[in-house]
Amino acid sequence: MPAVSPHSGLNVIPHKHQVSHDFEFIPPTDERSADPLERWKGYPIFRWGLGGTVVTSFPKQIPRYGGGASQPKLKCTPGEVKLPTVKEFLPLPEETVKFPGPLKAKSKKKDVSAWLGRGIEAVENQLKAPGFDHLMTPSDVKRLHEKVLLWKILQVMVDNDGVLEGNPTVEGAIRRILAPEGLISDSEPNASIPIAADLVGGMAKSQTTAQPEPIDPKAVEELRSLLTKGDREKAVWHAVDQRLWGHAMLLSSTLDKNVWRQVVQEFVQKEVKKAGPNNQALAVLYEIFAGNWEDCIDELVPASARAGFQMVSTDGAGAPQNALQGLEKWQETLSLVLNNRSAGDTAALLSLGRLLAGYGRPEAAHICFLFARPAVRLGGVDDAQSDIVLLGADHKVDPLALGNDVEPILLTEVYEFALSLSSQNNTHIIPHLQGYKLAHAYVLAENGHRTEAQAYCDAIAAAMKATTKISPYYNASFIASLDDLHKRLSQSPKDGSSSWISKPSMDKVSSSFLSKFNSFIAGDDDDAASNHSAAEVGPFARIAGNTPTISPSQSS
Repeated sequence: MPAVSPHSGLNVIPHKHQVSHDFEFIPPTDERSADPLERWKGYPIFRWGLGGTVVTSFPKQIPRYGGGASQPKLKCTPGEVKLPTVKEFLPLPEETVKFPGPLKAKSKKKDVSAWLGRGIEAVENQLKAPGFDHLMTPSDVKRLHEKVLLWKILQVMVDNDGVLEGNPTVEGAIRRILAPEGLISDSEPNASIPIAADLVGGMAKSQTTAQPEPIDPKAVEELRSLLTKGDREKAVWHAVDQRLWGHAMLLSSTLDKNVWRQVVQEFVQKEVKKAGPNNQALAVLYEIFAGNWEDCIDELVPASARAGFQMVSTDGAGAPQNALQGLEKWQETLSLVLNNRSAGDTAALLSLGRLLAGYGRPEAAHICFLFARPAVRLGGVDDAQSDIVLLGADHKVDPLALGNDVEPILLTEVYEFALSLSSQNNTHIIPHLQGYKLAHAYVLAENGHRTEAQAYCDAIAAAMKATTKISPYYNASFIASLDDLHKRLSQSPKDGSSSWISKPSMDKVSSSFLSKFNSFIAGDDDDAASNHSAAEVGPFARIAGNTPTISPSQSS
């Protein structure tokens, strides 16, 4: 159907804003008529105020009809001055506003779990929306699925006081979250994921053409002859060459650990991977059993592919495949490892997490890191060795933009809260997170949530006071920013909501930590007290000690 021209003679109702542009304005009779900007025609006023308030005023246009005129003329008068808050017309996301932070008391455990549950439900509904897969790239869809897994595991961690292993109930919940589809049904909550032997049995059933090779009596006789001569290691490799895996495993277990590892590697390459193209997870598990914790990820992504030299590999059966396809087996691999724990597998989980992080899968990587906490480095973005800075955020892609999104800050605060639930004194403080909490407090203050921002200032101050050792993240710049926000909040108009009782004085907190900062430079107080002669030497001698108050002498 051809488009209709606006000049075709049809009766078209113009837009209401278009009609007002054709009206003439009544010019003033005073000095305003000489205004080159013609501000007497009326312009809207919008200006940011303090504490998330906004000043707005929109002019009123009054039509005036004159004799013989076909159209009225407009006369502008000042409009009403309003003082709305930013949270009324530009609200924060619901997940940010309803976050039950700051998380200080154990009584907030139910609120935190409910907040995580709402977030999980929102993302799952988003994934179920019709045509959603066509609106995002496949990699983004994968990350959303992995985000749901991360949130579910954090919810289990919070519900069980920071515990992720050693409890059958917790392990069952984690098993149901991570198990591949079809292996565990909802009607069998106590069912366990198939162990390695079950997977080998299923693999053998699916590969009906694979038949066990007959044992050659001559090979066994040669093996006995080598053992008679005392050549045990030579006998091991003879058994490997003849695929007498039972003999090879038993004999290598009596030799050096490296021999045992090499035999397992040969078994994985010649038997496990050759049996089918989808056995990468089982191959990783066997490598972990052999003690190859750092190199086990080679079964998922070959080292040559990680170095960028090869993007196509072959499985045990010789079929070509994408070398990065093994990354999609991370969930099955993690599930196998967690349900078949062995000594030293924490290092393997760390390697798996770093592999996923290197390919832009931070949610999946952080899930692995949660189960390898003793070996994971949790630190700031300034630490090049940090594995986690903020949960769910990739701190290596754009370090300067880290923290612009509030959600990873909230998720890391939940993780800090979960760790405090499992500690003896119900306190666990992540020093570098306090700076991101301060950034969150600034966001709350700028969007009109002053009471919540003040609560975060108090919580950060309390965390700093509870620190026994000085942290490089509690530097003078950080303390000055915290003190500045506190002063701004105390001087801004109140929003009518109740504030906390017994707030710590920010002046005392800042002065206390500045003194600690000075003592960190000059030396510990205990060292100064134990050695007075040494403490009084140097330009910073009496800063850390009991320096008397210096006051100016009065002039006579």
